[in-house]
Amino acid sequence: MEGSPQGDPFRLAQTFAQARPVLLEAQGKAEGRSGLRANDIEWFRPLWLRVLVTGGCIVWSLFEWFVAHDQLWGLLTAGAAAYSVYNLFITFPKDGGKSGGSEPPSA
Repeated sequence: MEGSPQGDPFRLAQTFAQARPVLLEAQGKAEGRSGLRANDIEWFRPLWLRVLVTGGCIVWSLFEWFVAHDQLWGLLTAGAAAYSVYNLFITFPKDGGKSGGSEPPSA
């Protein structure tokens, strides 16, 4: 089993590191970008749309916590809000002034 990475954790990690770019390309993601696909990045390019989606998740979470008193939905929507903040603002690719505007995404 010398050539097999099953017994050696270092070799297994090295095999995964070599396969990762291929997996990301197959999923439509680029190295160093957010967890969004290329089509999703184009769709979320206008800032107002990213703010609307994230704000909707935050408002829904606040409603569930303070009005409906539902902890499960409050936690789920808070997670969705945190996920959207991370993907749509923190790791969203910045392409030199292309963000914003009301232009529809190109197909």
